Amino acid sequence: MNRIRINAMEVEQLLDLMERNNFLYPAKKEKLIPVLGAIKQNLQRAFGLPDSMYRTLTFYDGAEQMFASIAAWKYTPSSMIILHLVSNQPVKTREIFFYHILKLAAIEQEPVQAILTYYQPKTRFAHRMFTHLYERRVDEGVLIEPFHFYAFQRNSIDNTQGQNSPSTYNIIKELDRQLVYVNGSAIPGYESSSAGAKKVIKPLVEKWLNKGIQDKERNATSPVGTNNTGRWQIQSIQREDHAAFADLLQAERGQLYTQALDLEGEDMTLSKLDGRYQQQGLTRRRAILLCYARESGLLAGALVINRGSVGLHFSQIENAAEFIGNSLLSPTELSEVLSTLIQASKEAYADCELEVVPLLIKSSQAEQMSVPGLVFQRQYNLMICNRANFINWITYLMQEYEKSLNYSINQSDTMTIEAA
Repeated sequence: MNRIRINAMEVEQLLDLMERNNFLYPAKKEKLIPVLGAIKQNLQRAFGLPDSMYRTLTFYDGAEQMFASIAAWKYTPSSMIILHLVSNQPVKTREIFFYHILKLAAIEQEPVQAILTYYQPKTRFAHRMFTHLYERRVDEGVLIEPFHFYAFQRNSIDNTQGQNSPSTYNIIKELDRQLVYVNGSAIPGYESSSAGAKKVIKPLVEKWLNKGIQDKERNATSPVGTNNTGRWQIQSIQREDHAAFADLLQAERGQLYTQALDLEGEDMTLSKLDGRYQQQGLTRRRAILLCYARESGLLAGALVINRGSVGLHFSQIENAAEFIGNSLLSPTELSEVLSTLIQASKEAYADCELEVVPLLIKSSQAEQMSVPGLVFQRQYNLMICNRANFINWITYLMQEYEKSLNYSINQSDTMTIEAA
């Protein structure tokens, strides 16, 4: 492990190796081209941050053509988000992951209270590792929450035309998403049995074609936010809203989520953390919009709007909005609430460099909602692990690493935590 380096590789070389090892595959790189210059500049700035705020670990052996890399950055005052794990050799995948988590857990100044990541549940290594953590969690200190990851055009906030996505492409995306739920597991899983998959493909196709395609077609070509009926009142969160917002979070996300994402206290907009990032020419801030029912005063939902310098996360999680809907509402009402909140997010995204804005919705709600203008991208699981469970994680990773050393593995093992 003595050849693993922190924030030491040149940005151009790092991106080149990511591309050569199929992490920055053509479709993903094409999406990033409009902001690629800003990404390079921001990554270079991030390398100047303290290790406790940003770190990219790299291993590279040019002679043996072995490469591994993983990153983490300070997502909230309490948490670090891990991302961009890529490796072309199984032993190095496990070695750099083990070393990464070990070093994060060992930070003495501002100890990390939680580590989180977004991963695709069909990724076998990630699924196996996080399922292990979840099953052996201490004091409910590990959370795995399925999310739908959408995108909408920024200009559609102004009621202009949304992104047009081919119907066949949306069908394939939906099938790919649903096939990871074949066994109906409590934790979204990976189905490796082709026989098991065949049993469900036909009914899934029939269900999707017969019941879903008309709504998906309409959503892919409609402007965002046309469902505002005037029933809802939107406002930025104020001190007097904290109690209602805390109740919504407790009901819809739970205490671990609330604490790990610092969605309580006096600095939920992350102004202090943003000030530290700005010292290096970067930004990390948050806005929270609330939607109340005008007649009853019920807090119907919230939109947590993350803003950050592009390039910190290649799937633009640093600029993603997350919808937290009140489950007491019907799917139709939730759809109206989200549409209204998106309309109100215009100011928060006024200076955003992205033309397409990411949006996260908890899967159990997303599957019932229909919001014009949203285009489904992929399925993600959010994993949160608190400090009480770090030792379990480190022990598991050490065992995986030692196990991999006992085998002679020569095949490529490119694997990503997040993949666009």
